[in-house]
Amino acid sequence: MKLRASSAGIILIAVGILVLTPALAQSSREGSPSAALYLDRAKSGYASGNLEAALADYNMAIAFAPDWALLYAMRAQVRKDQRNLEGALADYDKAIQLAPGVADFYYNRGVVLHAKGDLKTAVQDFSAAIKIKPGWAWAYNNRGAVRYAIGELDLAIADYLQAITNDPRLADAYNNLAIARLDQGNFNEALKDTDKAIEIRPQFAAAYATRGFALMLEGKASEAERAFAQCIKLDPGLKPALDGYANESKRPQVRK
Repeated sequence: MKLRASSAGIILIAVGILVLTPALAQSSREGSPSAALYLDRAKSGYASGNLEAALADYNMAIAFAPDWALLYAMRAQVRKDQRNLEGALADYDKAIQLAPGVADFYYNRGVVLHAKGDLKTAVQDFSAAIKIKPGWAWAYNNRGAVRYAIGELDLAIADYLQAITNDPRLADAYNNLAIARLDQGNFNEALKDTDKAIEIRPQFAAAYATRGFALMLEGKASEAERAFAQCIKLDPGLKPALDGYANESKRPQVRK
């Protein structure tokens, strides 16, 4: 059985918490009061879910301050939410051209590249983010998830372990590590990892699904069934994906 990294394994930093150096933020605002006004209105529009209005305001802000890197990064978030991945990628390219030392821009571009299926380039961007911000656990987790998708299992596991070292409370890294260990046939360690993920985040539906797979592969059908049931209880949207496995868990299992 081939398991894929959970969809929660890769996230995009919310625009509102992009990290900027004080110097970059200050120099960007000087001489662009009109851009700042459009930026504030765009952020309000985005927060209310009005993507079209937010996009229009970011366009105006960029017209007033075409060298303000943050504006392109924030417009990229809107375009990504609109499923305009090419537009989002172009905006991150511009943001990085203007401010090549901001780790968040590489990280978020890596997320877009992953969504586009350009996995090897996504790895490069997560690596660039890590080079700038070496302690960033999510960047290691995301690079691990992409490496797993490429088939680089050992490198993925190394990244998940580093993510956990950097942030021992990162439940997603434990869950993704468990999935990789299932691929190795290391069911016992995978169960320990799912236990830790659930301990950290008791409502983590995907971790219960991973736990169900591990138990099923160990031949513990009744325990697997309970894990799948808890997953579906926490996130009913996962039921169609798990139905076949839940039924399989009810059959006699032979551990190999």
